[in-house]
Amino acid sequence: MFALVIGISQYPEPHALHGAVNDAKAMATYLKTVSASCSLELLLDERATKAGITRALHSFLDNDEIQPGDAIVIYFAGHGYAAARPNCERTMPFLYPHDFECQNPGGTGIPVQVLRQWLGALATKRGDNIVRGELRPVLPPFHDTSDPRY
Repeated sequence: MFALVIGISQYPEPHALHGAVNDAKAMATYLKTVSASCSLELLLDERATKAGITRALHSFLDNDEIQPGDAIVIYFAGHGYAAARPNCERTMPFLYPHDFECQNPGGTGIPVQVLRQWLGALATKRGDNIVRGELRPVLPPFHDTSDPRY
């Protein structure tokens, strides 16, 4: 099993999350319990920048140890963001890395559309045994952080 686990709690106030890093650590522990030979990269808070996440994702494409049928797990605990598109009624969803800037979502966010394309390329090159769910922001941007669930 090969895994990338990302957890970001340290966002600028008032948008900090209270459990994302703990959730990511718990997932990493679980994956190591399920598969002692799990090759796992854990990116937390300041290590989970756009560049860090992108590098880690692309490392799956270059990793010749990954064989068809090997499980690949990608877990993200953090914010999502939906930016308005020019001249379009629909929004564009982004993952919100540690260094995300709302004023520049295209330059600092990770577009979900790009993730879907990357997952397709990974499935073609390494086999489609990728553990994933529907990629879409679950929460509106800047939700109420006083809610203890977040």
